[in-house]
Amino acid sequence: MTNTPDKACAIYVRLSRLHSADSLSKGRSLAEQETETRAMADRLGLTVVDVFKEREGVGASRRSGKRRPEWERALAALDHGDTFRTLLVWELSRADRRGWAVLDGMVTLLGEKGRRLLGVDGTDLTDPARRLENVIRAEMARQEAENTAARVERAKRADRLAGRWPGGIAPFGLRIGADRRLEPDPETYPTARAIADAILKDATLWSVVQTLNGKARKPIEGIPILARTPEGRTPGERVRRTRAGRDIEVNAAWTVGSVSALLRSPSFAGLATKRARKALADGGQWAAVGNVMVDEEGRPMTVGTGVITEGERDRILRSLTARTRETGDRVAVSDTSRRSIAGVGRRGESLLTGGLGRCQCGASLQVYGMTAKYPQGFLRCGAYANGKGCDTLAQGPRETVERHVLSQVWAALVFARAKGLALWDAVQSAWREAVRVEESEAIRVAREDAGAATSAVERLEDLLADGLLDRAAYARQRARKAEALAAAEARLAALAPDEPVYGDEPWDQIVAWHESGNVADLRRLVSLAVREIILLPAPDRGVDENGQRRSTRGQRFNAADRIEILWREDAAGPGKSPAMPWVGAPIHSGRA
Repeated sequence: MTNTPDKACAIYVRLSRLHSADSLSKGRSLAEQETETRAMADRLGLTVVDVFKEREGVGASRRSGKRRPEWERALAALDHGDTFRTLLVWELSRADRRGWAVLDGMVTLLGEKGRRLLGVDGTDLTDPARRLENVIRAEMARQEAENTAARVERAKRADRLAGRWPGGIAPFGLRIGADRRLEPDPETYPTARAIADAILKDATLWSVVQTLNGKARKPIEGIPILARTPEGRTPGERVRRTRAGRDIEVNAAWTVGSVSALLRSPSFAGLATKRARKALADGGQWAAVGNVMVDEEGRPMTVGTGVITEGERDRILRSLTARTRETGDRVAVSDTSRRSIAGVGRRGESLLTGGLGRCQCGASLQVYGMTAKYPQGFLRCGAYANGKGCDTLAQGPRETVERHVLSQVWAALVFARAKGLALWDAVQSAWREAVRVEESEAIRVAREDAGAATSAVERLEDLLADGLLDRAAYARQRARKAEALAAAEARLAALAPDEPVYGDEPWDQIVAWHESGNVADLRRLVSLAVREIILLPAPDRGVDENGQRRSTRGQRFNAADRIEILWREDAAGPGKSPAMPWVGAPIHSGRA
């Protein structure tokens, strides 16, 4: 018998600490959580149709900078309601520890749609009659997370002050000694030191990575070829990775990002470090590289012997900074670079960057090679650009690729609207969903802001009642908090969820986007009709007389053969690219 969404459910499980004897003694493993949650589903007469398992080590508190993709997927599927309308969690703290101010808006939206969010611990977040109980549970989970974070931070600070490694994995090239101080690792130190020496001699990160991966035409002397990665893999070894939501097999490899982060890390020089949050609108994320801790006299604190000295680290940082400079929120290539125009970012913004365009391996596309001769640059596989493995390397002239995609999509929209084709129905559906998501997100943020402002006022009153705040200070702070609360409530009241932002007919806005020529607007236009755009590799030219595979460089770029457009599923079904009657003659331009 086919299960209806009302009789189906999904399970969400999470373990904030990695598997160890210590962690399992204090909580339930993922398997145990799933077993107990399945038993609950049986008692409720629900059929489990999906299980969302978060990667171990992902936290749920506001202090955690890690995304929880499985939790986000679970909530999105619950909100959609096509396959299930009940989500089961082991306990509230497994799902969210950020407090009721964050949960309130989400729970209200789910409750209005008849969705249920239940816990084995007795939680029923979507029952209005249990609102007070849920508020208490949520705040207890938040407070527990805050207390745990405070205890951990105190312990780590004590270790740093004593010159001990505060915990976690030691940087590549080092290990944790018996005295809990960093010391050279006999196995990996030579490779780490060779990397540092090469950068100190002005080698590029790309050339270092290519040498480590055994792909350099001119390997850097001193750097071992095919050196094991920090994860202990040999470059070229097949490993499983997730790209664009797909599990694929790629070659293990050193990457530009991993080598750059290693060199910038203070602990690579044996220095004590403390990471701080970036001031972001979403509550902040942990900075990729921590700050060096200093003592009362301003001297850097150490936690052992590093691969490089403090002075060498300063030289490396100056060298890396000289090659790039910050321009807004992007990194631009230095004026002295031979590879790009002065002031133009090496990774420019493109219609097909940001996830809309992909290589066959699943990686997003990136812009590179923006020179005076080729000011628009080229598009290529982002995984390859970062030194990762790619078996289907694709690249092509950016201007030609974008012109082809825009011409095909624009013709498709005009034709489909005039003929009333399924593609236009899909575009209208995507439009309505985009407007709904945009408004729902705005309402969620506004509710969170209002809830946080209310909590801030209530905390002030508690401090006054407990004698921890005098009346003068209370009055000053109360006025500011009340003003913030009024502003948050006004923003929430101003939102009109039943009124589309642009109206039901998207055509006028589509035309405006097309005429604007703005990359962000054109990306919105294309995404209404297209699920994904795949840049295909150049045709294989076989092998030469020596049995070596012939190079594909220099081939004429044929956009019609090298670009695959996957239209909305509603129009052609998953993974299909139908023969559309508006497709014109192929565009030939540029080089592969």
